[in-house]
Amino acid sequence: MGVVKAGILYRAGIKEDSLRSAELINVASDGVMEFLLRDLISNITRIQVITHHLEGGNYAYSHRSAIVAEYEQMVVGMVLYYASLFHRITEEMKGFFPKDRLEHLRSFYSPWVENSLFLDALCVEKEFPGKGIGSELMSLTKKRAKENRCDVIYKVKE
Repeated sequence: MGVVKAGILYRAGIKEDSLRSAELINVASDGVMEFLLRDLISNITRIQVITHHLEGGNYAYSHRSAIVAEYEQMVVGMVLYYASLFHRITEEMKGFFPKDRLEHLRSFYSPWVENSLFLDALCVEKEFPGKGIGSELMSLTKKRAKENRCDVIYKVKE
């Protein structure tokens, strides 16, 4: 994939986008990432934790599940999605996050829509309003959903 519209390149996420994507995911999370990761690992920021997961590439939550919007070789927007069956509290999460934090987010992680794609994050740099970047990222995500034979895309409202 690589589509240029109005000077913006839309392409699949790559490992090298992980740091920038992590920054955008942090903004899109509207404080949820801060809540989950606060004080869990000393000397590592939440951006570094998110970046590490995105770089991994083996988990649903990775650069492989991203579409980015690039302007002048800088990622200015991104969407992160994955199969909804991965949108759940895992044993790994139970072993890492404090129980009270996970319990607070249980309803967020509980919904599961069969045969669907979960929209985890969508963010566009505030310097690029009204350029249709978010709409194009959603359009490309819908295309991915069809390619993966998913009937629906869903996002949990916090």
